[in-house]
Amino acid sequence: MDIFHTYIQPRRTYESELYRMDEELLIHIRKLTINHHPSHYCRSTRFENFVLPNLKTVDLRSPLFSSLSDRFHSDPPKWRGSESRSRCKLLAKLRPKTVIIRDMNCDDLDFMPPDTCRTMWENVENVIFTLPSIYARKNTDLRSCGLAVYPNFKKIYWMYDPTSTVEYPDRYPYDLELEDDKDLNDWAITEVTLSHPHCDIIIVNVESTRTKEDSGPSSSEQFQKDEEEIFRADIAYRCRADADLPESDIKGEEAIKKRLDTIRFITLDEFIEKEDWFDWFDPKELESWNKAMDGKVGTLQ
Repeated sequence: MDIFHTYIQPRRTYESELYRMDEELLIHIRKLTINHHPSHYCRSTRFENFVLPNLKTVDLRSPLFSSLSDRFHSDPPKWRGSESRSRCKLLAKLRPKTVIIRDMNCDDLDFMPPDTCRTMWENVENVIFTLPSIYARKNTDLRSCGLAVYPNFKKIYWMYDPTSTVEYPDRYPYDLELEDDKDLNDWAITEVTLSHPHCDIIIVNVESTRTKEDSGPSSSEQFQKDEEEIFRADIAYRCRADADLPESDIKGEEAIKKRLDTIRFITLDEFIEKEDWFDWFDPKELESWNKAMDGKVGTLQ
């Protein structure tokens, strides 16, 4: 087992190599990946004295990232007000600098404490959302968004994953129709951008969302530039429209310009070359993203 990057993925016996490690090994763990698991697994006494002093990154992988269900437990409580709802005891013991949230449904972003353990976010500086490129231009008309604001947040990344084939689970009380939309589905990104004016917003690999209709004579660079201009215009419009609202944190043209200056669209290559991602991703994963991009831009349905 790689002691620098450890997975928690309970098997039928609900045992993990992780809790059997001694302190000399635990201090070397820099990244921890947590998968969907039964609630009794992390309530076990095995994690009572669980400490990862050098942890840098927590990678959260769950098929149920929705405000309608428990985020990490495969056995959600029977009633909404249950004490155990969404409270993963394992997460409460972690103090990462970076949190990665995989395969987000960008129409349904709801990560308000205590849903993901308030204490886990106290030292977080970077939040990374990965979103399947295949759903980037699907309009589901869901409108739920919430990401708690912490003063220590510095950067929020939205990364389009060209390799993800995750399917939206059939968990809604109504039909979820994924209609094609020529525009980038950036509603949640806009909301987070407006509610976190002190954070840099970095949108990565928008090129992978290019559909057949978009694959005209324009270059990849021009495509990214066009998408960025549209997004910036939307942000500026929303800032001006919401300026009179008491909850608005962005008021006046100077504040709008300052907010726009912290938004960046970058390619996957630029992310690999310029960002400090070594504690976040395995090089093989980003290599697979690059391979998926080769010759496939503009081929999404």
